[in-house]
Amino acid sequence: PRGRPRGFHEALQAIWISSVVGEIQYGTMDVFAQGRVDQFLNPFLLHDLETGALTRDQAISLVQEYLLKLSANIQPIPEVGMETNGVLGNSQHVVVIGGLTPQGDDGDNELSHLFLDAYEQMGGTVNQLCVRLHPGSSPALVRRAVAAFRTTNGVAFYNDEAIISALEADGLSTEEARDYCIIGCVETSGHSNTHGCPGGHDLVLPAALLLTLTDGRYPPPAPGQQRGRSSGDPRSWATFEQVMAALEDQLDHQLRVLVAATAAKDEAHREILPAPYVSAFMGDCIQRARDLTDGGARHDFTGVAVRGLATLVDSLLAIKTLVFQRQELSLSALMEAVLNNFRGQETLRLRLIGQAPKYGDGDPHADALARRVVAMIHALLAGHRNARGGRFRAAYYSYGNHVIDGFLLGATPDGRRRGAPISNGASPSNLHPGTHGPLAALRAVAALPPEQVSSGVALNLRFHPNFIAGEAKLETFSAMLRTYFSLGGMQLQPNIVSTEVLLAAQRDPEAHRDLVVKVSGYSAYFTDLGRSIQDDIIARTEFC
Repeated sequence: PRGRPRGFHEALQAIWISSVVGEIQYGTMDVFAQGRVDQFLNPFLLHDLETGALTRDQAISLVQEYLLKLSANIQPIPEVGMETNGVLGNSQHVVVIGGLTPQGDDGDNELSHLFLDAYEQMGGTVNQLCVRLHPGSSPALVRRAVAAFRTTNGVAFYNDEAIISALEADGLSTEEARDYCIIGCVETSGHSNTHGCPGGHDLVLPAALLLTLTDGRYPPPAPGQQRGRSSGDPRSWATFEQVMAALEDQLDHQLRVLVAATAAKDEAHREILPAPYVSAFMGDCIQRARDLTDGGARHDFTGVAVRGLATLVDSLLAIKTLVFQRQELSLSALMEAVLNNFRGQETLRLRLIGQAPKYGDGDPHADALARRVVAMIHALLAGHRNARGGRFRAAYYSYGNHVIDGFLLGATPDGRRRGAPISNGASPSNLHPGTHGPLAALRAVAALPPEQVSSGVALNLRFHPNFIAGEAKLETFSAMLRTYFSLGGMQLQPNIVSTEVLLAAQRDPEAHRDLVVKVSGYSAYFTDLGRSIQDDIIARTEFC
């Protein structure tokens, strides 16, 4: 745009054009987060409402057009990718509303509520809407955001207190941390001053465990790959601590390989794919006369997406319980059953599922083991720097790739069969029914130290619509959300949809084309997803 926007319509048009040009220059679509739109667009809205240039209904229509454009400017996914994604693709033009201002005031404003109204009236879109909350957030905003789930899924909630403290630990000033936004699926970032590189660098924890328990032999390497780190003969391990030490050694090796591969990618970007237009919008790049691919941004990070936390923890707990505590079988016998996909060992498989503690189901020892794993990964990453000199940060989400991981991975010691999805994000495994209710899962994730998961977490929980039916239940859900955040939880993305509706959508897709669901950090139309990811969403515990 040549000049400053003169009103709300032109301001929306300006950020849309700016985003499109950025994606053309950057060479990809659907990854440019829109940031805290309610903060920088609200003055234009208020001016137009006060002068009569716009009515509120007209403003809602403009926001809806904007959300539609964000949802449409995406990269279609090849049909082979249907099992973890939608053929139409998904939009990561993340919009953030609410939260603290850099000065520490409540940022909830007229446009925050208008975006919720627009989103709700549309029945949601595949573009996700992130609502930031803090202890001083208006109860009306919390209730309004929760009420949107009566017509659509797709809204995600973020906890200012936890995320701000995490970003401060990463080196952002308090004012910068208060102004954070969300990019990609769930990844935290400074607003227009951070080159975060959050996606594409993945660590699959159950694969690392299987490599540990098979002396680096399984999973076998792909053509051109080296085999995993030799961990020693598991038959010689007499204690559970020896298992953990070998796992840490394997994780250290896998992260070193990842860091080296990431450096090669980053150097290629710097040499042949600089981003001058995008750099011009990034804090300090112009002042330093350095492209963001060359470390010009004020803050620089590389995110590592860690997958399968619950599958790993539950597998470790099964080993600890049945092999070392009860001594009901040897580790080699367990691994023989695992590598044979529990063929002829169904009783053992059910014992692994039913008799060992589970992460996110109210067992303090299980949740403590998850924290130990998270701390281990955080400490290992702290010893590395990316090619631009920035830090590595861990995030716990899966893009939906936990389904592909399951396709490629054999059975695991938690009782999961070959081909079944591993756990998604920071969520509990689908293998157990969540017998202690949603609070057990919320407490487990809330206990993960924010500074050790500072790049973001994805907690997916599914609720029956009755959970928010009526004003009293709406207040109960809002109170549950506030309590979870008061305990330190960083994020929650609910699906409020019944199993009956999801199964009906599988039977009759045409009648449910507008059903939006949260997958694992991103939103999608349920009927546009492949059957495997649909089944994974259905398999999540439904809390009533």
